[in-house]
Amino acid sequence: MINEPGGAAVEPVDRLDWLTRAYRVGQVIRTAALFGVCEVLAGEPMAAQQVAERVGAAADPMRRLLRTLVALDVLSESDGLFRNAALGELLRRDHPEAMREVAISRMRESWWRAWGALPDAVRTGESAYVLANGRSLWDDLRDDPDAAASFNAMIGSGTEEYAASLARCIDLSGARHVVDVGGGQGTMLAALLTSAPGARGTLFDRPAGLIGAESYLASTGVANRVEVVAGDFFDSVPARRRGRLHPRPAHACALWCA
Repeated sequence: MINEPGGAAVEPVDRLDWLTRAYRVGQVIRTAALFGVCEVLAGEPMAAQQVAERVGAAADPMRRLLRTLVALDVLSESDGLFRNAALGELLRRDHPEAMREVAISRMRESWWRAWGALPDAVRTGESAYVLANGRSLWDDLRDDPDAAASFNAMIGSGTEEYAASLARCIDLSGARHVVDVGGGQGTMLAALLTSAPGARGTLFDRPAGLIGAESYLASTGVANRVEVVAGDFFDSVPARRRGRLHPRPAHACALWCA
């Protein structure tokens, strides 16, 4: 027997059976996010027909989608009416811990194809993304602003907790300038500047990586203290000031404080 995270014991064959079906779950959640199902259900509960009409979908497939989301604890159902459960609330755009862009980006068609190329990548040592799509992720993001915006929001969402922790750990009381290299929409930089109100900052990334940065920095109240600079850190970075270099998470390069 194998213990599930919730403590329930299941047979190994049942656990493996579930794991081989799990690929469907991400697509179900992505579909709900793309149609804005949880936005529609943010108010009063609705029947499947109502939801379908609001989002422009066929009624019967929508009903089956909603019931699947109930089985996944994303929605709840009572007397034929559906409402958001706690997981469903996270798929709303306006939720403070919104994961809508995460759900959409992780299941984007190009990423989906890349996972299908995993056997070839393991065999050859090549990038699964390149094998499946004929070009790198960064090339795709450069040429698709919508995909880049979604990707940046996803990365930013995953960085917020780390950024808040780092801001508490680093003493920025004497810092005058913080440079974030590979900083995306500015999640890390915004957290550090919030903890150092006397400092200014430079946000540096490829143009595609900076999509969404201006609105994000404005929403956090630090936009007037940040210079946004586009470039490629494989070629050059902003002139380095004297200060301390800090490692960044895997999706970025580094930041330094002076």
